[in-house]
Amino acid sequence: MSGLIKGQVINLLKCLRQQHGYNITLICIWQPWVQILQKAKINEMKNELSESGIELENYPLAILPSRYFMYDYRTLPLLMGYLTIAFRFLNLKRFDLIHSRSYVPSYIVAKLNSEKFYKCIFDMRSLLPEEYVTVGKWSLGSPTYRLWKKYEKYAVNNSEAFIAVSQEMKEQADNIIDGKNADLVYLMVNMQRLQYDESIRLKVRAQNSLVDKFVIVYTGSLGFDWLWNNIHNYAVYYEKMKIVYDNLFFVFIVPEILNGFNSVLKKHGIAQNEYLFVQGDSEIAKWFSAADAGIHVMSNGPESHTRFGVKVVEYLANGLSVVTNSGVGAAASFVEANGVGFRLDLDDQFNKKFYEFVNNSGDRKKKIEIANSLFSVESASKKYAKIYERVLN
Repeated sequence: MSGLIKGQVINLLKCLRQQHGYNITLICIWQPWVQILQKAKINEMKNELSESGIELENYPLAILPSRYFMYDYRTLPLLMGYLTIAFRFLNLKRFDLIHSRSYVPSYIVAKLNSEKFYKCIFDMRSLLPEEYVTVGKWSLGSPTYRLWKKYEKYAVNNSEAFIAVSQEMKEQADNIIDGKNADLVYLMVNMQRLQYDESIRLKVRAQNSLVDKFVIVYTGSLGFDWLWNNIHNYAVYYEKMKIVYDNLFFVFIVPEILNGFNSVLKKHGIAQNEYLFVQGDSEIAKWFSAADAGIHVMSNGPESHTRFGVKVVEYLANGLSVVTNSGVGAAASFVEANGVGFRLDLDDQFNKKFYEFVNNSGDRKKKIEIANSLFSVESASKKYAKIYERVLN
């Protein structure tokens, strides 16, 4: 029931069911102890889906976490072999179409469909072989990387459709197999949940002595890994931004506040009264409304140009201007092309660009309109429905 799953899966399924009347079953595969310990939350999800006429099936088939197998070409075939057997218990032949999120289920579902019992959709979400080079799990061109590329090609070749989440990702995915092109469906967001509220903005800023501050918000997971969403990158940006505009305040909305976050910020000369950590996203709309901009910056990797990020979509839904960098290349290109933010790299006229950004971040209406037309659940539902209907003739 995380924000990501509710926003990107559950809300979409509800919308598809309501708008198009499809018979939908959501299949979840859990570790056995998770299915036991989280029974109440799983039942909560089951009840919520049932109210919308959607079935939920739970299978305790994840005997060991996949991370023990997926990072080495010698153990990866064991994982895929086990899942090929395990997925037979799902009786997939009863469905007309199977929409799989990410690489592992898409490959297994396609592999089990040699007799073409059903149609397959490979919803890539990201370019996994390149993404895991970025996070240091394997190297570009290594045996493990090549094996993942083989699985990727098989899943694309044996699916009736495959989906990318950014234009840049689509352009790269189109090259996996000659003549077979990906569909583009942007990441989505519940617009109502993130609605901007002027009265809440004024109240929160007054309560927290932020009336004269330029407030930048970050939301999402955060850690210490230099290659991914990490506190180090944001501390560096904050330090440089303060040189340009001293009256700054950062709000970090994270699932977990880790020991060591404060020391990283302190190391970069950021005092404790210049930022705030908020745990969980229950107050995300409140803090978005109080903020002036959102930020998403990442380290570079082989798939940097294809990255977009749910947080960018969430910022725009509330009307926030967005600070990005080339490490989030697709998002940076999008916000620049649509005039809703800046690409701000550390070595590229940083002071001049950030000064311009601060002075051009006021109008929320345009960003909300763009988010509503491109990133709403309703918009994504219509795109998925067109793909389903094309695939099913």
